[in-house]
Amino acid sequence: MRIAVLSDTHLGHRRFYAESFAQLESSLKTALAHNPDIIIHPGDMFDNTSPSLDSLNRAYSIFSKFSNSGVPIYAIAGNHEKLPRDMANPVEFLGATGCFNYLHNTCKLVGEVAFVGMNYLPEDKAKDALELIIEREKDALSSAKKRVLVIHQNIKDYAPGEGLTKKWLNSLPFDLILNGHIHKRIYEWPIILPGSTLTTKINEEEVLPRGITVIDLASSSVEFKEIEQKPFFYKVLEFDDGKEEEIREAILSLYSSIKGEKPDAIIKIKLKGSTASEKTYISLPRMKDLYVDNDLVYKKLEKAVEEWKASLSEKKDIIEASNEELVKELSKKMENAEEFLSMLYTMEAEDIVKELLREEQVNKEVAAK
Repeated sequence: MRIAVLSDTHLGHRRFYAESFAQLESSLKTALAHNPDIIIHPGDMFDNTSPSLDSLNRAYSIFSKFSNSGVPIYAIAGNHEKLPRDMANPVEFLGATGCFNYLHNTCKLVGEVAFVGMNYLPEDKAKDALELIIEREKDALSSAKKRVLVIHQNIKDYAPGEGLTKKWLNSLPFDLILNGHIHKRIYEWPIILPGSTLTTKINEEEVLPRGITVIDLASSSVEFKEIEQKPFFYKVLEFDDGKEEEIREAILSLYSSIKGEKPDAIIKIKLKGSTASEKTYISLPRMKDLYVDNDLVYKKLEKAVEEWKASLSEKKDIIEASNEELVKELSKKMENAEEFLSMLYTMEAEDIVKELLREEQVNKEVAAK
């Protein structure tokens, strides 16, 4: 059996609304071009629990067009679609129209292969729920020639946070496990993570091309197939006491260079290093498909804070004030960097820190009562 998998399409995405539908259509077209026996969508079909009518209509039109191909499509819901148990999530709602099959909490036999699906569940409930489904469907699973599990959970071997483990998943009675949720492509048979068809977080990890995964169950072979998409570029610009005009020109030059070669490119530029003045914000004209992540700092201010914290550590009565949270709180009280700098070298700073500590202690005492 050949299985095509496309996941985390995030239809109706706020930033990439039109692209989400275009890349769903491209994914389904690419899938059919590789002669699958079945198409699987392991969750996060939509970007939120309440898609607009336009999003639902577009999704219905696309899935309906491809459902007439004769290749069955099965889908589950992910964490982005999770609703209370007594409410139909958008994947269940759309599946009820017949444009694809809703696989949650059931076992479906396609040929001689059993497919078990489970929607996203909070990490502390997922394991028990899955074990209950397996126990309930044990007869169908034991009679099938091959068994495939479709889930949408975090796997803590691959991503931070709580989640299922590879060891536990590998102990389950399945020949193949398809998992959505994690946008990285990871192929570690029998666990397959197809990644997302859409660039959503515009960070360095998402530079890789988007696409689908095609699996031959008999030979355990896995292939990535790229889809049509807007190219995504992630670039870093570093400065040492850079002037605002210099930084602005560097951004505009890089943007023009990329757009000259790839007019439809999405561009993320990360600014690192330091500025020559206290103004770290860089004003830019509005530019299509440009996103700037500004991590620039003003060295003079940063150095002054460190010196002040060092001086505080020598005074036992206010040593606690050297922690970062209090420094942040103190800086919020200043109208600008110059005022903060001048204040750092006066006794007034110690008085303010003492007051902050006193307020913190009072708050703790009130909370305790």
